[in-house]
Amino acid sequence: MQTIWEAQIVSSKVIVLMLLSAFVLFISVVVFLRNRGAYVLIVRTLCVIIFISILSFDFVAIRTVVNEQQYAQIHQKKIEGMITDFVSESNGTESFSVNGVHFSYPISDSVMGYDLTARDKDSVIRGNTQYVRLTYYTRDGVNVIIKIESEVNDKQNDQSEIARFGHF
Repeated sequence: MQTIWEAQIVSSKVIVLMLLSAFVLFISVVVFLRNRGAYVLIVRTLCVIIFISILSFDFVAIRTVVNEQQYAQIHQKKIEGMITDFVSESNGTESFSVNGVHFSYPISDSVMGYDLTARDKDSVIRGNTQYVRLTYYTRDGVNVIIKIESEVNDKQNDQSEIARFGHF
């Protein structure tokens, strides 16, 4: 088995927020150094307030991700077997079971769980009969996938596509 998907520690949202705060800091410095007019005090004050707000939001976002990762590491479980009961809804949600353990995604309030649907080009869940090993944790009654391992086997993927769509 090889890892075909694993949760990232730092989400893209956190990276965007960090870049945004760096940009605001840069703008603040430029404004501080270049402006000498009557409105400089107001502009400086606004820039500092915005910068502090973005940094505090960044801190909360980073802390949330770190807390979720620590919780996942402590409470993680593994399950291995064939995917069964695969359902792909028209609203973008998918669900399936592995050895009686139910999984459903996307999970809107999860900061690190698997949430790609088969309509997304990078989805690794193909449908019924795919053999997987999942690492997951349970939060508020929802199983959140943090690692997916599977055999890389074109024949198996072909069979999953046939089982899912009725043809290949």
